Amino acid sequence: MTRQLVTALVVAFLVLCLPNLLWVSRSTAVVRNTSQQMAADVRVNVGSAVIEIGTLAAGASRFLLLPAGGDATLNVVFRMAGVEREACGEYVEGSMYHVRVILSPDLQARCETDLPLFSRLLVMEWL
Repeated sequence: MTRQLVTALVVAFLVLCLPNLLWVSRSTAVVRNTSQQMAADVRVNVGSAVIEIGTLAAGASRFLLLPAGGDATLNVVFRMAGVEREACGEYVEGSMYHVRVILSPDLQARCETDLPLFSRLLVMEWL
């Protein structure tokens, strides 16, 4: 019984804790479309790097690992209701920054940036 308990604790540690080591070693972003409309041509710009997301359906989200690098500004560009929009302007670094981009029902976007000590766990972002 003791061996099974130790095995269960090791597995729980690996499943719950190891992903969070990645969480603090890389910067991430989650783009969520909370509107009732499709967002087209979605892309996240981080400094000179461009991360193409493409189409993001209503209610959908996408989790991104941001490029490892130095200081940069993150912004998001998307097309909704036939209008191209640009939002954010968040400061990020190559590690430890976590940005939530919310495309809202008013067809605008807002960004929230956290550092790991004050942010949700990686597992919570995946849900």
